[in-house]
Amino acid sequence: MMLRHAILLAALGGTLPAADYHVAPTGSDGATGASPGTALASVAAAIAKAGSGDRVLLERGGTYRGTFTLPAGRTLTAYGTGDLPVVTVSTVVAPSGGTIKTASVPSAVRALWIDGTFAPLARFPNSGWLTVDDGTTATGLIDAGLSARTAGHTFGGGEVRWRRWSWWWETRPITTDVDATHLTIGGTAEVDASLVGIGSAYYLDNVLAELDSDREWFWGAGVLSVQVPAGATTVEVATTTDGITANGGTIDSIAFCRFAGTALSLGGPTTVRSCEFRECDTDAIAGTWNAYGSLVTGCTFRDIRNNGVQWIEDSSKTGGTIIERNVFERVGMQYGYGGSGAWHACGVVVLGAKALTIRLNRFTDVGYCGVILGSDGHTVARNVFVRCVASLNDGAAVYANCSFSRISENIVLDSVGNLETSHPWTPLGHGIWPEFLSDFHDTQLLDNTVYGCGGNGIFLPNNYSCTVSGNTCLDNRLGGIDLSRGDASKPASQNHTLSGNVLGVVSPTRRQAWTENLASWANPVATGLSYETGIDYGAMSTSTFVVPTASLAARASSGTSQTVAAWQAANASWAGSATAVLGHPILLFNDTEITASIAVPGGTWHDLAGATVGSSVSVAPFRSVVLVGASPPPATPAYYAASGTDYRSAPTPPATMVAPVITTQPAAASVTAPAAPGMHVDASGTQPLSWLWERQAAGSTSWVTVAGASGPVLEVGTSSADDGASYRCHVSNAAGTALSDSAVLTVASAPASSGGSGGGGGGGGGGGGCGLGAGVAALLAGFALALAMARAPRP
Repeated sequence: MMLRHAILLAALGGTLPAADYHVAPTGSDGATGASPGTALASVAAAIAKAGSGDRVLLERGGTYRGTFTLPAGRTLTAYGTGDLPVVTVSTVVAPSGGTIKTASVPSAVRALWIDGTFAPLARFPNSGWLTVDDGTTATGLIDAGLSARTAGHTFGGGEVRWRRWSWWWETRPITTDVDATHLTIGGTAEVDASLVGIGSAYYLDNVLAELDSDREWFWGAGVLSVQVPAGATTVEVATTTDGITANGGTIDSIAFCRFAGTALSLGGPTTVRSCEFRECDTDAIAGTWNAYGSLVTGCTFRDIRNNGVQWIEDSSKTGGTIIERNVFERVGMQYGYGGSGAWHACGVVVLGAKALTIRLNRFTDVGYCGVILGSDGHTVARNVFVRCVASLNDGAAVYANCSFSRISENIVLDSVGNLETSHPWTPLGHGIWPEFLSDFHDTQLLDNTVYGCGGNGIFLPNNYSCTVSGNTCLDNRLGGIDLSRGDASKPASQNHTLSGNVLGVVSPTRRQAWTENLASWANPVATGLSYETGIDYGAMSTSTFVVPTASLAARASSGTSQTVAAWQAANASWAGSATAVLGHPILLFNDTEITASIAVPGGTWHDLAGATVGSSVSVAPFRSVVLVGASPPPATPAYYAASGTDYRSAPTPPATMVAPVITTQPAAASVTAPAAPGMHVDASGTQPLSWLWERQAAGSTSWVTVAGASGPVLEVGTSSADDGASYRCHVSNAAGTALSDSAVLTVASAPASSGGSGGGGGGGGGGGGCGLGAGVAALLAGFALALAMARAPRP
């Protein structure tokens, strides 16, 4: 009997049919949840009913408050029409009174939002910042500007948000208001207490006496005080730093909004698809120790105070986490609210993982780094980075604090190196930066395009045995590529392979204008390559220098500008073949996933080989083309994107995004197992797009997600079980989803191999297989009857 039961379970996939549990704002936790008409009221009640394989469905347009944990094997998704369902830990309060309204809130308020958007603590000054004076230490702040406070106001018990050094902020308690110009500070002095930037910016907050402007608030002794602007309708607060936890399963089409702590923590392999994360005061997603093998795809991260995604998984496990096709906008851009110390205010921070992949994402206006790799062996590919290092300095769009990683085919535009609130310092907003602190090695930098950065295009100090090939670096302030050692105790031979890189100078520069506070660095001599002398960097060959003046090709650490010939003569051990192209370059790049024809601006333009180009050029996905003219290009646009996106505008709000439209439907295909179907779908719409393929077995009415199929081409293996199956694709972005037509796949079995013993090919008898056919059919029929009886209504 046990054998018959095992056979039956195997034939049925081992599980009972999955159930759906509906949740709606108008529901009741006493209902069954089996249909929209019997919806439950809370997510927690639905999860309590759901078993492995079941779905919890939230009605669109609704808001669902409170924390919960999604166990492994469940799916949390949406049903109905309208906006994504919102999950939040916030609660609505109704303060009353005059200009400053109050409400009783017994627990400490951690964050507050007015009409869904961030509101700051009561602060001094109300806008902008003050700067520290000489004599300031990590524990004692001195500033004559403090005397501008209102008479009688003191700051003891409040807190200071201070950019104590160029690449971090810290938030610390004020222990003593000593006098009109002196405060003592408690808490932890982050990173290195000896580093104090005289002239660095700070402001003070969490002081009731400073509650004097719209949107400011303060909580103390169980009372919330807030100055609500005229016309505002809703005040929400978070009194917990807890968020949502998923220990596996799938979360699809859910909006996570208004969290004081981390919004979503992943405690197991989880798929997070087509979700939105907005107004999160800490991290949006945290991948924890057992989250290896997760997928985060097609999500939007917008107005996140700290990191979009922070990841630390057990690197001894299988790994393979993928973060792809997401949009990150305005992450870490609220001065002073991105967390204290290093590696905050980033798009994605990988503290530990195994073979993690970050690909096909868009990062726009990120406070510190777009991506930080803090462990070995990861891939960062085909992403677009725009204005990273935008609220801090001394970072890069891609910062690799590791070895053995592959950084390829990324497009990096306008990394900043923010000095607006920094003490006077060097602008160091790089494109790609493999860190120099630990003799990192074997990094691959391949086919990246870097334009207009406030630092170097590629900054490669004190690294070893790296491959740097096919990159294009144009109009970067300090140089296209910088090679250096920086520490005389390190080896003087770095053994790199650099080949086929295009390094260019645009004069006059088309970089965006940013605040400068160190005059000697405001206008450095432009160059294609900057390097420290006396070091053997390995082999650099087939380089192309595109410069308006021959002497701008390279710059030695002595400050001497060099022609290509002079650079080669001075560095014969590593400076190999190179070409100088004199003229004024422009950049055309393809930020889409298909080969694109990009229109060439008016005038006469030549390619790097000197041939005159026509009205358009063909550019492969995530590659770029440099064209050269006899005179400087127009001031705008600075570069030309295949998508037509103006990356120097503000991030596109959701209301103006273009939803996907299928432009090429999948076609029927015939293959021989195990070949991939090769079906493909093309779609228009605002990038990035996410792709979800589904399969319907022959004779079935159910559609099932195809694991591992997350691109425009269906590239999974096949078997005879796929013969006659239909496939379709959902194409999504933050504005909506388009569903393709279905297409049928015909699969032929692979020819049997010749030879071998047994003559019959190993079937074991004329009946083939294991001889269970009729018996299994009878078992299935009996089980179907039993299942129908079990589900029948009972008196």
